[in-house]
Amino acid sequence: MASDISVDADLFASSLEGIFGDTRRACTGALDEAVVEGSRESAKLWRSGAREKFAGRGRYAKSIRTKVKRGGDSPEAVVYSTMPGLPHLLEKGHATIGGGRVAGREHVAPAAERGFEVAFRAARDRLDVGL
Repeated sequence: MASDISVDADLFASSLEGIFGDTRRACTGALDEAVVEGSRESAKLWRSGAREKFAGRGRYAKSIRTKVKRGGDSPEAVVYSTMPGLPHLLEKGHATIGGGRVAGREHVAPAAERGFEVAFRAARDRLDVGL
């Protein structure tokens, strides 16, 4: 039975480290890929919202970028515009020179929400397959 088995403490610890090390590597890789996928989806949706609502010459939509920091226990992604302040003004509205206000057009928040959903689903699916 199980009471007849004896294992050295160091061997037991190294075995557990091997098991948990493999699991950690699988989780970190799945999270990295999920964060990249979510940030790409968010940027894509933000760009499409920018093109629909703020046609102009398309400079605003072209200014949307992603930056991903991979590795470690907490991968990070930032989706941003190279035109600082403009997304906030367009999203929240702003005052006009004549004294009125321009209504905001929500396009960043839905893109961010969709990116979070995509990243969550991708991480869950990859972890289900990998573990």
